[in-house]
Amino acid sequence: MTNIKEEKPSEDQHKKRATFKRVQSDKHRLYYASNTQVKGSFFDIRVIAGEIVPSDNDEAVFREDVSVVFSPQHAKAVLGLLKQQITDYEKKYGDIPTLKNALAINVDVQ
Repeated sequence: MTNIKEEKPSEDQHKKRATFKRVQSDKHRLYYASNTQVKGSFFDIRVIAGEIVPSDNDEAVFREDVSVVFSPQHAKAVLGLLKQQITDYEKKYGDIPTLKNALAINVDVQ
């Protein structure tokens, strides 16, 4: 019978972190959003971003440029990152004014 010695990782091995390299794919696109909608289901959270564009009548037109679908777990992680970015921004540049009624706007979407 062979004895197998179990080796424990050294302290240096515990301190090592994986390194990552970021590269942009050929499909990468940059979009500006002046309006964002968030929809959710049990399985995912969808962020739809685009711009409100001028129209010939009194109708507000929301042009949907991109949708990003997250798992709830990923969306929660992104929320934490966004909160930290806003906190860091406000520490450096001061409070960001918010639109008082931004969430209370009632728009009929067709």
